[in-house]
Amino acid sequence: MVKIPVNLTGSSATYRSRAQSAQVTRNLFPMFIDDNASVKSRYILDSFVGQSAFFSDATFGVGRGLAVYKETMYRVAGSSLYSVSASGVHTSLGTIAGTAQCTFTSAVDGLIIANGQGRVYRYTGSVFSEITDSDLETPNSAAFINAKTIYDGTSGRFSVSDVGDSTSIGALNFGTAESNVDDLVRGYVFNQRYYAFGTETIETFWDSPAALNPPLVRVEGSILQVGLHAFYSLSSNDTSMFFLADDQKVYALGAGLVRVSTDILDYIISTYSKTDDAIGWCMTLRGQNYYVLTFPTANKTWVLPEGGEWFEWSSGVTGGRNRANSYVFCYNKHYVESNVNGDIYELDWDVYTETGSTIVRQRDTGTFHGGLLPMGRGATAAGMEFEIKQFELLMETRVGELSGEGHDPQIILQLSYDGGRTFGNEYIGYIGNTNQDFIKVYWYGLGRGHEVVFRIKVTDPVYVSIHSAIIDAEAIR
Repeated sequence: MVKIPVNLTGSSATYRSRAQSAQVTRNLFPMFIDDNASVKSRYILDSFVGQSAFFSDATFGVGRGLAVYKETMYRVAGSSLYSVSASGVHTSLGTIAGTAQCTFTSAVDGLIIANGQGRVYRYTGSVFSEITDSDLETPNSAAFINAKTIYDGTSGRFSVSDVGDSTSIGALNFGTAESNVDDLVRGYVFNQRYYAFGTETIETFWDSPAALNPPLVRVEGSILQVGLHAFYSLSSNDTSMFFLADDQKVYALGAGLVRVSTDILDYIISTYSKTDDAIGWCMTLRGQNYYVLTFPTANKTWVLPEGGEWFEWSSGVTGGRNRANSYVFCYNKHYVESNVNGDIYELDWDVYTETGSTIVRQRDTGTFHGGLLPMGRGATAAGMEFEIKQFELLMETRVGELSGEGHDPQIILQLSYDGGRTFGNEYIGYIGNTNQDFIKVYWYGLGRGHEVVFRIKVTDPVYVSIHSAIIDAEAIR
């Protein structure tokens, strides 16, 4: 018998050839601890954030987006714009037409709301009104730079407002993204540059004091040969913009254009029947940047920790998308809005449910095979059948409550000997409560095969931190 330490971490990456990769990482995020030999495990899997109730009212319509303007939260739910206090009190401010997701832009003279269906509105903090300048061309989004608001238009055009007045657009104050014949999908301002995202290209403009109508001048040599595929997938943090491109790959655009999706994720996205409805946002939790990308029709949510690996964020017990549809940081807290009703939830690392509902934390590992079993003199058991005598899971234990929910938490182990297509019996292990002594989590006599995928699953509302494993296996000659 040979005891082999195994790194259990990794991204969610189920490929067409499941024998190559059948990995699932759901509601656990792969985390790099430290490049230091003194730590027990450099890579671990840790519980992703839970959700607690902040606001719930069955009379509200489905949430259409959250925003912050001058340290106050705003939202569109159903057909109304609301301000939302730190205690969740809603104040109706005006009517927003349509049912589509809204986008928000903070301008010098108010919060600009685009309803995604050609109409824009402004709330100044005291006055709400629709922007109806005759020179607007049914904009779907707005952006802001140097006291001027920019609206996308038709035929690749964009319009620029007068300085300090988002509601006034001069008849000649238009520009055109004209390096290619593709349509303008959305304009976006990042690091004092205006990015005109087309269906096939991206053009960059800067606010030139020497230019007049419009004041935006194209940055020569800055054309990028990718376009924006999903209007709502575009979001940014302090370093980069993230978006789903026309080739259905995910990119980060900051100092340069970098593909951040993997080959396997690109394949997974290509299997979805609809992808242009993807919704994305950036958020920073506990100092870590994340990009969240949800595919509503495909019923999947993917999360990328910046510099890390993709994992799935799901609600319920079947592995579907997370119910969060938009995100905002306000009142020194993190909030998300429901995709099915008017509820708002607070993201909370110390909560291990979604407002009381079960979070299933699951990891299907990479394939363990005979080639990983040493046989002496440099040889391995590649291609040979082996028997698993013992599987020990190294993880945080004694995390259970002394009573009630989370008491005597269990961890479930299943094995697949056919590349993750089917899994066998559930083997129960116990993680322990906070008052218990040292606990080891292990199982004996797990069967034999030529390769195996381990499924580890926790459904109890407790903190989960999985570090690595030790497998005791013997080749069958």
